[in-house]
Order: sequence, then C-alpha cells, then structure tokens
Amino acid sequence: MAHQLLEIEQRGAVRWIWLNRPEVRNAFNDALIGEISAAFADVEASTDTRVVVIGARGEVFCAGADLNYMRAMAGHGHAENHADALKVARMFHAVHSCSRPVLARVQGDAYGGGVGLAAACDIVIASDKANFGLSEVRLGIVAATISPHLVRAMGARQAARYMLTAEKFDAIRAQTLGLVHEAVAPQELDPEVDRQARVLLSASPAALAATKKLLADVVEAPIDDVLLAATAKCIADARVSPEGREGIMFTRLLIANRGEIAVRVARTARRLGMHTIAVYSDADADALHVRECDEKFHIGGARAQESYLRGDAILEVARRAGAQAIHPGYGFLSENAEFAAACRSAGIVFVGPSAEAIAAMGSKSAAKALMERAGVPLTPGYHGERQDPDYLLQQAGHIGFPVLIKAVAGGGGKGMRRVDRAEDFAAALASCQREAQSSFKDARVLVEKYITGARHIEVQVFGDNHGEVVYLFERDCSVQRRHQKVIEEAPAPGMSPDRRRRMGEAAVAAARAVNYSGAGTVEFIVEPSGAFYFMEMNTRLQVEHPVTEMITGLDLVEWQLRVAADEPLPLTQDQLSFSGHAIEARIYAEDPARDFLPSIGRLRHMTWPPVSETVRVDSGVVAGGEITPYYDPMIAKLIVHAPTREGAVERLREALARFRVVGVATNVEFLWRLTSAPSFVEARLDTALIERERDHLLSDRPPRNESWQLAADASLRKETAGAGSLSVDSLWAGSSGWRLAGARARRAVRLRRDGEERSLQAEFDGSPPDPQASAVVLDSFVHVFDQGRHHVFEVVDPYLPPAEAPDHHGGLIAPMPGRILAVLVSKGQEVARGAPLVVMEAMKMEHTVTAPRAGDVEDVFCSVGEQIKEGAELLLLK
Repeated sequence: MAHQLLEIEQRGAVRWIWLNRPEVRNAFNDALIGEISAAFADVEASTDTRVVVIGARGEVFCAGADLNYMRAMAGHGHAENHADALKVARMFHAVHSCSRPVLARVQGDAYGGGVGLAAACDIVIASDKANFGLSEVRLGIVAATISPHLVRAMGARQAARYMLTAEKFDAIRAQTLGLVHEAVAPQELDPEVDRQARVLLSASPAALAATKKLLADVVEAPIDDVLLAATAKCIADARVSPEGREGIMFTRLLIANRGEIAVRVARTARRLGMHTIAVYSDADADALHVRECDEKFHIGGARAQESYLRGDAILEVARRAGAQAIHPGYGFLSENAEFAAACRSAGIVFVGPSAEAIAAMGSKSAAKALMERAGVPLTPGYHGERQDPDYLLQQAGHIGFPVLIKAVAGGGGKGMRRVDRAEDFAAALASCQREAQSSFKDARVLVEKYITGARHIEVQVFGDNHGEVVYLFERDCSVQRRHQKVIEEAPAPGMSPDRRRRMGEAAVAAARAVNYSGAGTVEFIVEPSGAFYFMEMNTRLQVEHPVTEMITGLDLVEWQLRVAADEPLPLTQDQLSFSGHAIEARIYAEDPARDFLPSIGRLRHMTWPPVSETVRVDSGVVAGGEITPYYDPMIAKLIVHAPTREGAVERLREALARFRVVGVATNVEFLWRLTSAPSFVEARLDTALIERERDHLLSDRPPRNESWQLAADASLRKETAGAGSLSVDSLWAGSSGWRLAGARARRAVRLRRDGEERSLQAEFDGSPPDPQASAVVLDSFVHVFDQGRHHVFEVVDPYLPPAEAPDHHGGLIAPMPGRILAVLVSKGQEVARGAPLVVMEAMKMEHTVTAPRAGDVEDVFCSVGEQIKEGAELLLLK
C-alpha cells in the first residue's frame, strides 16, 4: 500500500519505519494504525529485510492516540469501538510478534500508546532527554491494548504504578525499569542504533526468528514438562537446520573489489548461501561483478583513488547494506592495515589477516628483519630506513650489480626495477619511487642482490584464529615479464619432497611469526643450486590461487570465509595432499609487440574454450564490455589441469588456441607461443625465460596461405548472410536457422595486411568451418584465428583510394591513453637517440617515451598531471 503517514526507508538489510505526523506529535489515528500494520506485513513478506527500526520525525516520538480520533470514536457504539480497539491491539501485536528484531529509536517524548509502541519493540534506544508517561487514567480511559507489552517490558509492579498514577518519568528511570535498554546523549542516538543493528545483522536470521519465538513462549508459559519439552525441541530443530549443521558464517558479504576476483568471490559466497554486495565506480556501472552480486552500491569516480581505494566510502556502504563481513579480494585495500583496523572498529569482519599482521608484512624491509629473527633465510641486500639516492647507490655497490630495487610496500611487480650498471641506478630509482608512490602511497624502496637464473617459488599458507597454520604446497611463478607473473603452475617442476617440506615449514614459520590468520603467500627466490631465500609475504589471496585449488580440490575462498567466521582450519597438515599438475595463464589486454603496452577498448567479440573439470576460466568481463585505462588490463585467467605436467602444457596450448578476442590487443598468441618454447616445455624455468626465448616469442611470422583463404571465405560468408556487422566464428554459431542448402557462392575478394595485398577467389558452400581455425568479420576487417595465432586482414574496396597513414611530421604521439607523470625535456633541448622524454602512467604501470632518433625538441604539448588519449601528440622533435 502507499503510505501517507509513514516514511519507509530500506538501508541494505535494515528497514526504517518513520512515524511522519510531526504536526500532531505523531499521534495514532485510524489511518496511521492501518499503515503501521501494513508496514509490518510488508516486512514479513520481504526477503531483503533482517532488522526493523521504528523512528519518528519531529521532536516527539509519539503522543499516543490522537484526541480528535478518540472523540470521534466516542460517538460510535460499543461494537464499533471494540472493533477499532482490536485493530489497535493487533497493530501492537504485529510489532511485538514480528519475526525480525525490531529496534525503537526514541528521540523525544513518548506518552500512552507511544510508550506501548516502544514496549512492543525488542530493543529500545532512547535519547536521555526523552520523557515517558501513561496518561490514560487522566483522560478517563485505561491503557488496555498496550498493557500486555507494558507488563512484559516493565514487570507487573512497575506497570501498575505508572498506569495508575500517570506519572511522567525520564529516560534514565525508564532504563532502570527495563522499558529502555540504552539511554544516550542525543548526538549518540543514531550511532548507537546503527551499532545495535550491526550486532543483530551479524547473527543468523533463522536463529533470530527462533529466539524471538522462544522468548514469547517462555514468557507466556509456566516452567513445567510442556515448556521443557518445547525448549528441547527448539534446540533440536536448530541443530538439524542447514544453519546449525554447516554454520551460517556470514549472511551478508560485501566484496570490496572488481573484475574477476570479485566475480570469483561472489560465486563461492552464493554457493554458501550468502547475500553478496558489490561496489562499483563510474567506469564499472555495468561490469560483470556488479551483475553477479545481489546488491550494488556506487562508491565514486573511475580512478581507483576515487573509488576502490576509498575505505571510508566502502565502510559506509557496508553499514548501509548491513554487511557483516568485507572480502577485499586482492589489490586495492586487501593489504591495507588501516582499512582492516577500521573494519574491526566498525564491528565488521575483514576477511583476511589482522591489521597487525598486515602491517608487519606490509613493509618489505620490516618483514625481512622479522624473518631474520624467525630464522627464515633472506636474500642479501639493504633493507634499512635511509632513502637518500646517494646512500642507496652506495649500498647497491656494496651488494654488487646487478641489483633489484623494490618498493617497500609493493606488490604485483609495481615499483620494481633491475639495474645492471651504477650509471643507470639514479633513473631507475626515481622511476621506482614514482610508481611506488602512485600505487602504494609509499615511495620507500629496498635494494637486493639480483640472483641470475633464479626461480620464483611461492608457498600457499593458511592460518586460523586458534593458532593453527598449514601450507598448501607451492606454485612456480618464474615465468614473468616486467617482474609480473605471466604463467603460474603447481606443483613446482622438479621439486623434491624434502625441499617442498623445508620450504613449507619455512613459510609456516614466517606466518607464525606474525600470528597469521587467513590466506597468505610466502614468496621465495630459489637459486639454481636449490638454496632459497625469503622475498616477501603477500597477506591476501593471490591471483594465481586457482592452480592450488585445481591440484588440491579445495575452495580457498571458502576457507577464507570459514576462518574469518572463527572456524578452525578445515584440514590439518597431515590431511592435505595434491594430485596432477595445474597451469594458469593470465590473458591480458596488452600488445607484446609494443613492449606489452596495455590496450584499451571494447571487447567486440570474445569466446573461450568450454569449461570443465580440467579447464577453468576466471573472468571479470564479457563480450561487449570495455577495458578501460583505469585498472589492471586483465581479461581472464585460463587454468588447466592434467595428470602430468606434459599433459597440462598440451591442454593449455589447446585451450589458448580457442581463446579469441577482438577489440583490443591481447597476449594470447604470445602465451600460445610460450607453450612451445623449449625452455618452458622442458621445465627449465627461471625469471629470465621470456627474455631468453624472446626471438621465439615475439618474432613476426606471416600468416599461412590458409589464413588468407579463410579470411576471404569469411568475408564472402558474411556478405552472403547479409545481416549484422559481426560474424562470430561462423554462421553455424547463430540461431537464425540460415543454411545455404547446397548452393555455392564464389567471387574475388581483395585483402590487405601489413602493406601486402592479395586477390583471392573466395568460396562458400555452407559447410561448417574448422573449429580450430575461425574468423570474425567486423566492419571492413576480418580477424582470423588459426593455430593459436591472430591475424587481421582488411577487405579492400577496389573503388576507394588507399588510406594514407597519418604524418606527424616529427611529432611523438602517446602510445596509449594515460596520465603524464613527468616531462623530462624542455623546448629547445638537444636529445640523443633513446633519451627519455616523457613518463606516462596507465593501468597502474609506468611507461617511458624515448627519442627514436637524435634531434632538438621543437615544442612540448603535454604537462605533468594531464590525462591524454592514445595518439595525442606529446612533443615535436626535429
């Protein structure tokens, strides 16, 4: 029904019902009584409401019955007044018997029926300035319909006193009588109501409803065999319910992240029966993670600093939505100790380690000092507090080049540079510090020995709140570019049981040193000799956790949620085992031929291999979605499993060949080539593998003649179909039912690729194409996917003149959209070939534009802080 005298407000799982007759001190009349009854009927029918708050507009909570309404009823007979009083009684009963907990927010005076309304609620929070009174006897009537609730709240003796005398009493006295549970200063009223609501939201809804019913039964019944049997039955019912058997953990979970990890967390949470809450920025209003969740809340602008890094905004959403817990995913706030502490202060569970553990491991230098005391082996290097460039250069000299500069608060390859010569140190340090400040708000770095031929092996650890820590084996993450992981696999090839045990025990020791709880990863650098050194501990779930899940059969997100709910670890170390081999490949929107520059744009077509028990795809985007310049350009993670590593490599290769994306550049072909690189196939893994296999991975290879022919045939096929601008793989994938029915179409098609033109006789007879080689026709271009490779052909219109490439006349253009971090030259300056000119940032990565030749800077068209588009002219070089 439409409410005229009430305001109804849904704040997440909390429904606020406001009495809205302030001009008559929110007094009851027939209409308001009906609306309150209807409002509570709506609550019972709601699936989103778990707590109800009754408040009132104006200075008075409720003055009881409207005198004009009472005078009008006095003119009616006994039967009419009896029916009317019964409606009033049923209104109070609707409040009292509501299956959800009901809070009263009493901001001002309450008299007569207003006292009864408060007494009918489960918990009453009142301003210490409020007054109460039962004035009925002075009006010649009795407090009849509210008497059951008054006796229940105040006891028979106290109810008798105030019903007979009509004395007023203040909120402090009301608290001593039991009518009010908390009397607080006016400015503390709303925070206390919010706190009580959050406490109620942290409990199982079924258990709350059962508790309310139990309380009613106990109050109304004598303590006899009937009551004992009823309470015993109540316990039995609870224990065999789904909540009692499995543990409800949390019922409302906010996911403080985006992309594939938010989607992945939401799916596990939904399987466990949780209500999921998404947050999103301006750029993500229609993102997949928003669609996957049950609720969504906007938190700010497109840049992460305006949205996903705003802990205050996320906590405010959690309060409004009634979230009991926040899962931070990885990145953003997942390793932010201040945010974890703020969650704890707000009474909301942070699904991760304690703020103290995050802080202890958040500083790489402090963590290494802690690990040294714990007996965990460390990489030689400087981990101190002094940060002046000359001193850091001096320390690098003592360590011996090559060295690695690493952001103290870093992760994900951000703020990290290898330096081979002393003369390159200052520029690399400045770049590291800029990127560290931008990504982590902390420009401090440490310097370590760069170990040649090293492997990067990490150990998955898990702790609980009861002092137990286990390791879930290791992952090899050696295949990297720009210090960012590209391929991860589990278990690590060539790992002996003895070394696995020693690394696992070292990782557990690292976790125990900080009383670790939740999912964490201890990362080690491993020398060719097998010696291993602690690098860092990531106090969160890792991007590559699916390979551990594939070999163990466990859901690590479920483990996180159970541990956060104070449950013990599901398995002990002796109960853990693994089987087979799993490999993960990260599919990025980036261009390997352009030094892996990020690529943005709309995913105009995207398909991937069928998922199964052995092939998994984790993605946060869908076809038609957009890769923006604001976040990491990951499209998906492709994970495969097989009994052996050889089988897993072959399965990965086959799956990559069926991963097809149009609209942005991707690294799919690069990954496909990587699966056949000799070093990778033979498991000769180290962090220099990609550089060592660079010619194999990045050399330009012309398409096969079959690819040219497939492009021509696809162009004819699309023309023959005549509908739409995009032909997805084949007409056979559509639902139109179209078939050529034996007819054969032929004509000449002219194609162009990288300056080469060919005229081919295209033919289409309606037969389905080879699934391993397919084409997507988009506008005047044909995208051919053939044996893991992606070729783009332009269909040439013979009646149009050839397009001319833009001539920038010596101008240097932005290779990607992004923000200008530094302009390193000025007008009139002479520069050498390869000299750094402009530093840009996009997708959390830093890119330096260098001089393609020697010359003079004639003009500069960009400035620090400016957001520019791809292709924008940066400066003019002559």
